[in-house]
Amino acid sequence: EREQRIKNDSVYDLIVEMMTAMQNVNPNIKFFASPSTLSFAYTNQEKIDIWGHVDNVPFSCFPSWILHWEQDGTKTMSDGTVVPVWKRGYFDYPALTQYYADYLNMMYQKGFDISYLDLSNEQSVITPPITKYIHDNLPSKLLPGVRMPELVVPSTWNVQGGIDWLDSVNVAENE
Repeated sequence: EREQRIKNDSVYDLIVEMMTAMQNVNPNIKFFASPSTLSFAYTNQEKIDIWGHVDNVPFSCFPSWILHWEQDGTKTMSDGTVVPVWKRGYFDYPALTQYYADYLNMMYQKGFDISYLDLSNEQSVITPPITKYIHDNLPSKLLPGVRMPELVVPSTWNVQGGIDWLDSVNVAENE
């Protein structure tokens, strides 16, 4: 769902084909889902039109209607192209919760349970309070029969990021 409310399940065709083959070999397989990076959602021309350059798409695993990006100046790419500098803007985690529910519901309708869901794919924007929000609100958005997956957090690219995330957990708030 690159654009809000415009669903295109066909983008999952190859993944569903592979998952079907794996499930046929092992009916007890457990599937792990992790959101893909934003750059995979666009053609090269769209990357230029929307983000200013093929190599200037912000590193994010959330559609830009969930994690908004604001221009913060410009920079020059190695090929001389002047492009916007993007900084994180508003993060709509209630929309993210619905986005994950839509994904889990779609996969269930295609015959798959997702056992584990990585909430962040290395994005530090997923904090313990946001994790708690998703954990508390996602189940009510799932269709009957859809199993709530185990949530994987923090998903960080370095050990210190994981330590910092764990240190920020507020146990008193049931995070």
